[in-house]
Amino acid sequence: MSFERNGDYAREMTGEAEVECHMTQAIWEHVDAFRKPFRDADSEEVIFASALDIFELAVVETLSDVRKYAAERSTQSIDIELERKLIEALADIRNELDMISTIMAQQEEIIDNAIIDRTKRMAACRETLVETIKQSERSLEENESLEQSGALRDHDIKSNRLICGLEKSKDCIENYKRRISKINRDADKVAKTVDDMLNLSRTEASIKEAQNSVIIGWAAIAFAIITVIFTPLSFMTSLMALPINRFMDHQYRYDDDDRAYKSGYLASIFIVGAEIASLLVTGAILGVAYWISPMNRRSRKQPAPNRNMNTQETDTPREAKQDPPGAKDATGTTTERNTKFTSWSVAGVSNSLTRRLKSKKKDEETGGQDEQVPEV
Repeated sequence: MSFERNGDYAREMTGEAEVECHMTQAIWEHVDAFRKPFRDADSEEVIFASALDIFELAVVETLSDVRKYAAERSTQSIDIELERKLIEALADIRNELDMISTIMAQQEEIIDNAIIDRTKRMAACRETLVETIKQSERSLEENESLEQSGALRDHDIKSNRLICGLEKSKDCIENYKRRISKINRDADKVAKTVDDMLNLSRTEASIKEAQNSVIIGWAAIAFAIITVIFTPLSFMTSLMALPINRFMDHQYRYDDDDRAYKSGYLASIFIVGAEIASLLVTGAILGVAYWISPMNRRSRKQPAPNRNMNTQETDTPREAKQDPPGAKDATGTTTERNTKFTSWSVAGVSNSLTRRLKSKKKDEETGGQDEQVPEV
């Protein structure tokens, strides 16, 4: 194998490294271009900012829009559509950042694999070049050292340049990922601020509506009281204006054509016959409505515990004191529990005392031990 042939092989290996260096440079330029604003090719004028700058500005603008909306909003001008758009804007920003993070992770994985592959290939190529130089016809004494040979030096330079370019691209991607994480944290803070401000505005609107409801309620109560008082009086006034003989008997004539009712008779009719009767009927209707209301029915179905029911059986838990239906006691008698009453009802206490008296009487007849009857 001649040195010229070996040199061609070395130049071929270094040429392959040169191509990979160009690829690495292209990767670095595209990765670095992600952080730069887009400019016009002729005038170098900035057309729009970089992607991450756009997202940062969008987060700040969303927060500004929320503050402006919260300051200008009133109870009567709640814009649900605008609130929905503000929340969706933050959600869209975070979704876009997640997609960019996914792409960055993929690019970083590709660059890592490229660095590992290039490192292995660089070591293999270097060993091949060393073996080629060792097997050349010229001796090592007549040439430079292995580390300083032309082919080896060019290969090492290009390989190191390639790896440095890949590592530079990886560092740039790491910076992008840190910046995306910061924007995500800022978006989280802004989203929490947006939720707090919107919840505060809704709470303020709810408080104002509650205050207005209280005012309307008091007005309705006053109107109801006036209606209850004056509606019977108006009815009785219209009724007594009719020419009814029983009413006309209580009138007296104070001239030839004019007749009038007596004050005492009017007072009794209006107060007793109209007002008191109206109040009684209204109270009866309210009582019936309360009695048949679902809330009152639920409260009636829940029995209150009897605090006076204290037994002397302290060694047995409460669950063991309640006899299940169809169970037998110590004397062999079957106990039946009334399912219509609970264990603390009056009927339950009465049945329990009756059973204990019967049990005590049978124990006395059979010579058994007396059972103490609890006091209720």
